[in-house]
Amino acid sequence: MELSVSSVRIIAYALQKTGKVNVTAVARSNYQAVSEGHMVLRSEKYGEIREVKPSRVVRTVAEAADAAYDFVVITTKAIPELYPTSEIVAPLHSENYKYPQPIYVLMQNGLGVERNLYAALQTQEITKSAAIVTGSILIMTNMIGDTVVHGDFASAPPSRYNANFYRDGEGSTTVSSAQEASLHNLIDLLNEGGCEAKVDPHVQAAKFKKNLWNASLAMLSCLTRTPCCAFFNDDTACQGSVQLLRTIATELVNVGRALGYPSEYLTEPVDFVEHYRKHHLEDTSGHKPSTLLDVEAGKPFELEVILGEVVRLAKTVNVPVPTLETMYHTLNIVQRQFISSAAKKQT
Repeated sequence: MELSVSSVRIIAYALQKTGKVNVTAVARSNYQAVSEGHMVLRSEKYGEIREVKPSRVVRTVAEAADAAYDFVVITTKAIPELYPTSEIVAPLHSENYKYPQPIYVLMQNGLGVERNLYAALQTQEITKSAAIVTGSILIMTNMIGDTVVHGDFASAPPSRYNANFYRDGEGSTTVSSAQEASLHNLIDLLNEGGCEAKVDPHVQAAKFKKNLWNASLAMLSCLTRTPCCAFFNDDTACQGSVQLLRTIATELVNVGRALGYPSEYLTEPVDFVEHYRKHHLEDTSGHKPSTLLDVEAGKPFELEVILGEVVRLAKTVNVPVPTLETMYHTLNIVQRQFISSAAKKQT
């Protein structure tokens, strides 16, 4: 099986570990370290693996467009206002790409991340039948120099992916039996490589469930510029934090219910907050969400797909979300500065 991965992540290692996958990694910012085998994986699951190197390493997607792939796995952060996914992988769905279309596998945080790529694929006859797999992804990794640190979080498996095919809102998306078989093959390979993966019939509900934490604790962390443990490790702060987080979680769950998601994907707000209160009280590491790390570094973060999309969905189902709207508009002031700065660096 041939696989293209748009950034060097734990998934690439897990798939290559099976011995059944040839991984082409697009390493844009750390090409030299990856291509020369200087990457180190320090994992609670896999141990310490030195000289982590995919089958093939390229600098750009255009460079990778000289071969056919079964899957193109996209693990970049979803920041559509600056880096639309369709543009990131444009060389693979252009009229100049002479190979059959791969299955595009989105392993990104947030909601609505599929639409931009889906719309682009629908503009050409030769790409209309290309399938998009989407899912709820949990991969707890951080980069420290040339080391990928891969660890446990809240007693969850270090790598988890609940996936299924993306269906557009009009229900016109069709998937062939061959594409269905390919998805199940991918899931089997991920499990063989040490991940916990499954086909989820309610994949959008699964993504919404994962987004509950991102849209609440992670976004509040960005607003306050503090790690999540700071919400709970002081008695006075804890009282206000618990009340605020319950309000945020209630708005989120109300949107999920209005969208018709099954109840098992929607944790009761009181239970949701209490779970993370207990977890973060025990956290002595000062773990920071990746979104907060981006904010601290002055980089664009996943605001639109994590919070903005919930606000927009709430409007479609007439659910009031005043707290989420306030958070979104406040953070968007910061985001626009980051976007402007990043855009200037691109020109």
